[in-house]
Amino acid sequence: MRHRRRRGSRKWSPLDLGDDLREWWNADDVSRLVISGGQVSDWTSVKGLTLSQATSGAQPTWSATGFNGAPGVTFDGVDDVLSAVSALGRIPGTSGYYLLAVVDQVALPADATTRAILTLGTSNGSRRMLARGVVSGANRIRGIVDATDAYGTSGNFSGRKLVALHVGAAATDTYLDAVLDTSTAVAPAAHSARTRIGANQAGTGNFWNGKMRDVMAVRDTISAAQLAKLNAFLLARRML
Repeated sequence: MRHRRRRGSRKWSPLDLGDDLREWWNADDVSRLVISGGQVSDWTSVKGLTLSQATSGAQPTWSATGFNGAPGVTFDGVDDVLSAVSALGRIPGTSGYYLLAVVDQVALPADATTRAILTLGTSNGSRRMLARGVVSGANRIRGIVDATDAYGTSGNFSGRKLVALHVGAAATDTYLDAVLDTSTAVAPAAHSARTRIGANQAGTGNFWNGKMRDVMAVRDTISAAQLAKLNAFLLARRML
């Protein structure tokens, strides 16, 4: 009697989301990074949007083992930022998406500066910012939509975390390690074509202090099952 060999099942990937995956900057994919002397001048999403930094002193650094033994991009918290100032890419202009990131947040609560992971838009009135802030002496996730804040209220945003900002039509939600932290009512205004990793919408402040492994935008029309798979994938990449 012949026995049929079972094929190993392929692991799920965010690429399985198809067009619902709007952008994904993945530090593991060195083919999409331009690196010289460890410094990153370009980081291209799997969907093709390239964020750049021509000034060597403001370039983050990449290491094959920088994220707890896995690849990571490190931002110094002083002036490092990667930008695309004339192309929005595939991230919607108003609402209907999640911004997600797997990061290692190293700033201490004594540092009260807001530290931006991903920022869209051109002004305080038309921005989306996924960031770290400080509330009552504790590190919290901070989401900003236009001029409205959605500060996390309980979860400690220190160390390796999965953080997310959901931009909905009538509310903004923040998530820490795939758990809802806070929800704030806001109807988003349209934002224009600018994307930055590691700083505010002007690229002049709120510089990220820590490491990044994944930065991503996903449409919120994905199913609950798909969202669960995405969260499981990204939670595993924290390597806790």
